[in-house]
Amino acid sequence: MIIHFPELEIINGQSILSARIESKANLHHLPKTLWFSFPQKYETDIPLRGDAFLSGAFLAASLLGEDIEVKAPVSPKLVNGLAEIQKIFNIWLPDNITPIKILCPNLEAPSPTKTKREVASLFSGGVDSSFILWANIPPQQPLEDFQIKHSLFMHGADIPFSQTERFNFLTELFSNSLDHIGVNLIPCATNVRAMTEGLLKWDYTHGAGMLACGLVLSGLLKRLYIASSFNYRNLTPWGSSPLIDNWFSTESLDIIHYGASYRRTEKIKAIANWETVQEHLRVCSSLDSEVDVNCSRCNKCLGTMSILDMEKSLHKFNTFKEPFTARKFLRWALIIDPHSVIPLFVVRQAYLERHWRVLPFALIVYLGRIIRSLLNRLLPLWLRKILRKRYYPLEKNPFYGNNLQS
Repeated sequence: MIIHFPELEIINGQSILSARIESKANLHHLPKTLWFSFPQKYETDIPLRGDAFLSGAFLAASLLGEDIEVKAPVSPKLVNGLAEIQKIFNIWLPDNITPIKILCPNLEAPSPTKTKREVASLFSGGVDSSFILWANIPPQQPLEDFQIKHSLFMHGADIPFSQTERFNFLTELFSNSLDHIGVNLIPCATNVRAMTEGLLKWDYTHGAGMLACGLVLSGLLKRLYIASSFNYRNLTPWGSSPLIDNWFSTESLDIIHYGASYRRTEKIKAIANWETVQEHLRVCSSLDSEVDVNCSRCNKCLGTMSILDMEKSLHKFNTFKEPFTARKFLRWALIIDPHSVIPLFVVRQAYLERHWRVLPFALIVYLGRIIRSLLNRLLPLWLRKILRKRYYPLEKNPFYGNNLQS
């Protein structure tokens, strides 16, 4: 795979950094151009480097078994880090990830003196990214050098390009909310997800894709936070992990994986009475374009609502439109993600804090998770493939290459 020298263009008020991708596999869904888009005012903060493209494409090259060559200048520290990341992924997913050679004839460390030395975080509006903000602004974070001043909100990560109105609505919502705490929201967009969609789940590739957006702004940032999904007690193969995220750092940009020392329930308890997050909290996994913020019916919504309800804070959150009732627990038991760890956290909190009214329902949800997990394991691979092809075809996946802007 060859990543050609990038170009920076100003189109419709957007600074768009793009590079042509050349692959031997010649898959019809693989983007021929990988691009990142930011508001025009960040034009001077976007150098013509290959770091972001290498971060966004190396897993696709590894999945295809192709060595990768980058024509533009690339950070030696990043190249060294990606070699280690490949080893970790190969241990996690030996049948999918094959270590490849990274060929960079133009190794050049980005100069820390040429960056504006700002601090940012990746932001989705959810519990994890909101907790990062709460923990790294005054007074929780007394060290000015580590205080977050910007947050990056990506279009194309979990919101498809077909939902432009929804992304714009959320951008305005988040921007107004974060303004109150002195944090600047930076909306951006990229088709990086299309590099691996159909080859490997976004669950395993999102870290590299999202951090690539931060690497684009290497002229602005000296430090970038990415939120933990799992805590140190239950680490599992995942696209963002304390085992791999720091390896994406360069000589001028320090990547920090933050929050893994906290359980999800602890994060929610910490921010439950924070007025800023009550205005914007978005945890929904629904791809329904009619949903503004949260559907209040999916697995992630119900899990978060149950904990907020135990904290007697749910009614303070403007982004959940329905109350949490016992019937919600029963619905949750039927649709629970078999891999979700949230039900165990809810059971644990209900027991420790003596929520006896909640505990029986939480146990039902946890039992539902166990049953769905067993069924998932018992289904033979050939049957799973048939069901996936019939009910979840790639052609209907809004993030699949054919459905993305090239």
